[in-house]
Order: sequence, then structure tokens, then C-alpha cells
Amino acid sequence: MNQIPHFIIVGAMKSGTTTLGAHLNNHEKIHVAPNELHFFDSQKNFDKGMDWYREKLLEGKSDDACFVGEKTPTYSYMPGMEKRIHEAVPHAKIIWIFRNPVKRAYSNYLHRVKKGVEKLTFEKTIENESKRIKRNIFYGYRTRSIYHEQVQRYLEYFPMEQMHFILFEDLIKPYSKNHALNDLFQFIGVDSERFNYKEVHSHKTVMPRFPKLLYYTTQAGLMEYSPIHRAVTIINGYKKDAGYPKMNAEIQEELYRFFRPHNERLSELIDMDLSAWDKPC
Repeated sequence: MNQIPHFIIVGAMKSGTTTLGAHLNNHEKIHVAPNELHFFDSQKNFDKGMDWYREKLLEGKSDDACFVGEKTPTYSYMPGMEKRIHEAVPHAKIIWIFRNPVKRAYSNYLHRVKKGVEKLTFEKTIENESKRIKRNIFYGYRTRSIYHEQVQRYLEYFPMEQMHFILFEDLIKPYSKNHALNDLFQFIGVDSERFNYKEVHSHKTVMPRFPKLLYYTTQAGLMEYSPIHRAVTIINGYKKDAGYPKMNAEIQEELYRFFRPHNERLSELIDMDLSAWDKPC
């Protein structure tokens, strides 16, 4: 066990890493840490050392599980994580899950709106991304979907044979003997016989009715106070149906054009057919 983690799911955010982790935990021989550990991307956590990291990795592990891993999708996006991971655990297998980059970028944006840390419209964030990302890397909703650049950084430290790639669109297909999960099991080093497939259900997202109210109360630190938190939450969710607002058609088309050459580079790099991402569907 001193060689843990055996694998790390490094990204990408809003591409199904939580669902993937849940599926892996349904294999008797696999244990995925229950929370994102943010060990390599948080200096505070990193300074706690490898013993702290391994202790967190093993929380909740059953006696039968002999392959241990974690998932923190920030690892793929933040530069320098590949070097830090390689220096600490050069043997670890690197797992990626990718999603249609347009849908991932929009989902990333909506996630930050819901958290109260984004006030602009999606169109404005894309228009001003090159300026905003200089102030805060996490404003890079579009940039974070340029997957080939992230993979290329990892290739400077890890051979391609030590990495595995899975598509969100394949992950959510009905389970069968040809399912992408079975290829992943083989990569990790287990067979599918001890896998108990279960549907993974996520809660429907309810977007805030008044996102700017949530943003300004969050920025002022007022959401830390339970009465205000409760009031703002109730106001924003009152009679609000679950679901995402539809993306503007023009910005959607613009993003599909933008990502096409990047998707082609990724396809060549990892030898996967990504043609399903070429147009809105």
C-alpha cells in the first residue's frame, strides 16, 4: 500500500468525474477516495505531506479493495500539477475523462454562477475571457476545454501507455460487455467480474433566480451567516424549476467553430474518434 495511489483521475471538470468515481467504487477491488483531495493543487494540503495524503486516500476503503485512487479534476487544468504528481508518485496511472468541450465550458460557467462567484452572462465571459483569465485562471471556461494542451503537458512526464482516456458520452451509455468501463478496468488491472453496475443518479440542478443577488452576497461574505444564506437560497430557488437555461445559438455555433481544430489535435494525440463533438446535438 505504500505505492498508493495506483491511479489518479486528473480531469476534466464537469465531464463526469464524480460519476466515474462512483462506478469505480462499485468494483470490489477498487477504492476511490470519497472527496476531491486537492493534494497537489493546494499548497496548504501539499505541505501536510505524503502521510496525510495516503491517510485521506484510504478513508472508507474496504479490505477487499487493492487498487486505490482519487479524483481531483483541477489537476489537469492547473499548470505544474503534472510535474508535482510525477515527482511524488511517478508510478501512478493517469485517467482522463473528456466531454463535448462546448457543453463542458457552459456547464463550468453555470456551476460558478450557482456558487455565487460569477455575475456576467455566458456571452460576456467568452468575449472577455482572455482578459479575465489573467486575473483568475478559473475564469477560463473555454480555455479549460482545450484538452490537448493539458494532455501534452502530462506527456512531458508520463508516457502515453501510463494514461487512459474515456469520453463522458461513452460513460453514460447502457452498460454492456463492450462498455468503456471494462477497458478502464483492464487498464487499472482488474477484470469486470467483481463489478456491480449501478445507475448513478445526480440531483437536478436548480439555477438561482437572481444570480447577481447571490453573487454580491457571496462576495460580501454574507453567505457565511446562516440566516442570510437561508434567505438568499429560498429567494433564488422559490418555485424555480430544475434545469439549465439554453445556450445562446450564436455563441454555441461560435464555440463549435473554435473547438474544431483543438478537437482534431486531441483526436490525433490520443487516437480517439471525436467526430461526435463536431456539431451541436
